[in-house]
Amino acid sequence: MEADKELTIDAASVNFEIALAVLEQAIEEGVAQAEGIPNSEGERRKWAEEKRWVPEYQEYQYDPAGRK
Repeated sequence: MEADKELTIDAASVNFEIALAVLEQAIEEGVAQAEGIPNSEGERRKWAEEKRWVPEYQEYQYDPAGRK
């Protein structure tokens, strides 16, 4: 990596990859309990994406007087 390029890390993506690794290990050990876990790795990724929680934030408007 070039020294002048900034390294950016998307924490949500890293967390998702960790969750997939945990799922794979649970399947390998025979302790995965969720219903409907697909057999193929690619389908499991899609399945996990569908189950993934994504925060939705309301629009915030700053009121310096604190009235809103």
